[in-house]
Amino acid sequence: MRDLTTLPADLPVPDDDGAADHLTAALLPELTLTATTGAPVALADLHQPTVLFFYPRTGVPDQPPLLGPAGQRWESIAGARGCTPQSCGYRDLSSEFATLGVTIYGVSTQTTEFQRAFVQRNQVPFALLSDADLALTQALRLPTFQFPVAHGGPDRLIKRMSWLVYRGRIAKVWYPVFPPQQNAEQVLGWLREHLPLYVGLDWQDMVIARETRLASAEIAQLFASSGIRRPHQDPARLATMFAHANLVVTVRRNGALVGLTRCFCDGAWTCYVADLAVHADHQRAGIGKALLQAVSTIAGPRCSVVLSAGVGAEGYYAKVGFAPIPSG
Repeated sequence: MRDLTTLPADLPVPDDDGAADHLTAALLPELTLTATTGAPVALADLHQPTVLFFYPRTGVPDQPPLLGPAGQRWESIAGARGCTPQSCGYRDLSSEFATLGVTIYGVSTQTTEFQRAFVQRNQVPFALLSDADLALTQALRLPTFQFPVAHGGPDRLIKRMSWLVYRGRIAKVWYPVFPPQQNAEQVLGWLREHLPLYVGLDWQDMVIARETRLASAEIAQLFASSGIRRPHQDPARLATMFAHANLVVTVRRNGALVGLTRCFCDGAWTCYVADLAVHADHQRAGIGKALLQAVSTIAGPRCSVVLSAGVGAEGYYAKVGFAPIPSG
């Protein structure tokens, strides 16, 4: 019988091919996936903090390993092997996630019947979701690869990754994931540090999101309240300023704009933060830090976030974790 819980030391490491870059801050589609519990799970209704971890497919101990069309072994494909250790990692830490108030779901293109057998065999305490009809995969253009599958789902398999979902939106993406057995521990560590930025007493009625259209009057009102030195009495100039920005992240409370940041990103290496404004009534609630964290997450791990600041702002940026770069 094969041991699916122990991984070879020489597994190939998957590259970051950029295939998940578009997912951060994306809204979840109006789709329902079937869970191994038999219950339907509406993705757009996942408003509380939820981790979705994706994996290609789990194996069966008493079945021979899969071979590709050219005879290649499953473990020879970067990122393929390790679905059982990844899932069992979340199983072993499930109580820690529950303590943080975070729900866990595993997702693959395997059938619910195949997933249910895995849950029972490995005593997994959370549900797995089936995307066997590829509805979610196609709706969000998920990174995939092809591998012949005899049964239990389609040949199109989702590459390994994890998401933090909050209020129906993908707040954070881990991709690629390697080594797979450490995925749950890495996600849990990040949540312990950063989850309060998304969820907390001061955030019960707030939503942080990327926006592409903002009314000039709304921007002007926020700028005037925040104390930021911008032409808030000139709507046309404000409209021009935001028309040229290619990344705007906002915080809204019950629909009202209470924070925003305006950025210019080259899409690869650098993201310049031009404005960071928080309504006076909501300052000192962590909104500015959450906006900067969101920008950093959207820009991606390869991109440096550069803050253009006057003397008065330097102390704040240092306090929330950004190091100054000496001029010259």
